[in-house]
Amino acid sequence: MRFLLILVLLAALCGLAWHTVKLGTNNSKALGAPQIQAIVDTGVKSAIADPALDAVTVMTDGRNVTLTGEVSSQAVRDAILARASQVYLLGRLTDNIEILSVASPFTFSAVKADGGAIELSGYVPRADVRDAVFADAESAADGAKVAGNVVLASGVPEGDWAALPRTGLKALAKMTSGSLKIVDKAVTLTGDARDKVAVDEIAALVAAAPMGEWWVDVTGAPPPEGFLFNAMKAPDGSILVEGHAPDDQTKTEILALAEALSGQPTAGDLTVAAGMPDADWPSRVKQGLEALQAMDNGVLSVAGLDVSLSGVVQTDADRARLDPLVGEVWTTEVSVLNPTPPGDMTVTLRPDGSTVASGVLPKGMPKAMMFAALPGVDISGLQESEETLEQNWSKPLEGLSIVLPRFQSATARIFGRNVSIDGVLKRGFSASGSEASLRTVLDPSWNLSVVFQELAPLAAVIISKRDSQIAISGVLPQGLAPEDVLDAFGDDAGGDGLTGGGEGDAKAWLNGMTALGDGLMLFDTVNAEVAAGSMALNGTLLPGYEPDEAEAWIDAKLQDGWALDMTADVTEANEGDRRSNLSSGQSESFRRGYWLPDVDFPISIGRCKQEVDAALSDDKINFVTGSAEIDQSGRALLNRLASVSVRCLNSSVIRLEIGGHTDSVGNDENNQKLSEQRAEAVVQAMIDRGVRPDAMQATGFGEAQPIASNDTAEGRAENRRITFEWSESDG
Repeated sequence: MRFLLILVLLAALCGLAWHTVKLGTNNSKALGAPQIQAIVDTGVKSAIADPALDAVTVMTDGRNVTLTGEVSSQAVRDAILARASQVYLLGRLTDNIEILSVASPFTFSAVKADGGAIELSGYVPRADVRDAVFADAESAADGAKVAGNVVLASGVPEGDWAALPRTGLKALAKMTSGSLKIVDKAVTLTGDARDKVAVDEIAALVAAAPMGEWWVDVTGAPPPEGFLFNAMKAPDGSILVEGHAPDDQTKTEILALAEALSGQPTAGDLTVAAGMPDADWPSRVKQGLEALQAMDNGVLSVAGLDVSLSGVVQTDADRARLDPLVGEVWTTEVSVLNPTPPGDMTVTLRPDGSTVASGVLPKGMPKAMMFAALPGVDISGLQESEETLEQNWSKPLEGLSIVLPRFQSATARIFGRNVSIDGVLKRGFSASGSEASLRTVLDPSWNLSVVFQELAPLAAVIISKRDSQIAISGVLPQGLAPEDVLDAFGDDAGGDGLTGGGEGDAKAWLNGMTALGDGLMLFDTVNAEVAAGSMALNGTLLPGYEPDEAEAWIDAKLQDGWALDMTADVTEANEGDRRSNLSSGQSESFRRGYWLPDVDFPISIGRCKQEVDAALSDDKINFVTGSAEIDQSGRALLNRLASVSVRCLNSSVIRLEIGGHTDSVGNDENNQKLSEQRAEAVVQAMIDRGVRPDAMQATGFGEAQPIASNDTAEGRAENRRITFEWSESDG
């Protein structure tokens, strides 16, 4: 019996051991079975509580966990199992998770009835999305019933698909009835909104949707016949109104205004209805009532955004007072019972240049206005009258002052609000340009009629150069093609405004354009005007060119018969600027304050000597008599010699000895000293132009090395010279 009790006690202790866990490195704390289960349960639920994962049910028994539910994909199930399996103290993990069936296509629909009730159907990817859909539907139903069956399924399109039903149900909330249909990412939204404001709000919602291909057909549910307003003023001044108003407040304001304007009770009725065309509709109606009151009798009709006004006024003055009250796009048909005759004036421009005006001026317009607009006009045949309509002719007179000087002869008439001109334009003026000038001055209320005859224009062009681009516009002589002129100015020339057909000598013009094309290369910016036999240039020259030099160079290229007038600003040269030397045609660069020729040749002692000898064969370095001062006439030669020396010495081991030589006139000591000074002067000139100083040596030879007889002036001139001797460096 004692043995059996011992066995029972041992079994109990073993069972207790299976349900306890010791924690800590010192085994100072033990957890019982309830605590272990709580830790495992909490750990698993926390591990899989991720918005990116579908929700599943967690059932915990001790350290063992069973997962049940439906998820959207195998990847989601794998992620849930992987996270749960890592939980501390977890024993056995049982997977009862099922994968949702695939819905293809992935559809969803919501239908809102007239009473607000909403019927839902279709698929959603997760339970939280389903809960959100029903919550949004309840908001859209305005307290009405929400029913239907929304099923969880996989196969949802990529992206924020939940935004599609969310946006669509928000749109349904602004509609009296309609339907939302979603097929994958394609969304169809149709139905009726409360008013146009709601339509605009729905459009804004759809425009802000993060995804989807939306097709929307939602109307503002206006009255069947459209949103209309009509008002009629009777001859006794009373006003009758009928039609629609958007709300009670606007209705009250319209009726009160009609009564205030007429001074009598307003008859008729307005019905409050949805579908107001836009927010400005009330102000448009009120403005129309004010215009209607200014008439003897008439009718105002407002259909949607269209306003028409018809009726009768007594005089032209009454009609003029009506104009500020009428919108620019209104349709108006207003009759004047007693119109005042308008002014009627004819202005004749004769071929001899004289101008004569005749006719009747508008009331209040003095003859002096004609002198201001058309100086020298003969107004002896012009009358002022109190019986004509009072009109403002300042704009048509301004137009005549602009265009009449363009005519050889013309007849112009101003009658009421009509202007007509028939005439022959002077050469160079176009009919379209003259008509455009008139229309620019006249406001749209004036009627313009023109018959213009053009003469062939004289050839004349305008040429401008900016940022190396050349633009040419104008008229070329008959027989000279625009492309031939553009070729003369190079690839950077454009002639969009260049035409032919003018009067002029095509051959002479081609010569002038060719010369000018060469001349423009001297300018940074320039404007040029070319007419028959004359050429005017005004611009800024490129660095290295002087106005007199450039003008002479261009003038030399022009054939006889062309007169050149040039005004040019000078640009200071900067280090590295380049130019083409007008005398030599050689390319030069500005270095150290000098224009040095650009040279490029293989470096060797023989080639360096050849280049210098070639330069000295054409010219020589001269000095002021009896001194070491270099004559400035040799500046171009020094520049050429310096360019050669820079290339030969600055990047090689070649050295240069510059020797000074004199004739035998004078004593030997003075000649020796002078030759040394002259050689040193040339060396310094080379250094000033960028030649490496340590590669040169100045040596004076005095009169010791003559190359000709000192008995003749010619021989002595040959003996006075500077020599260049090339050698390799010792180092």
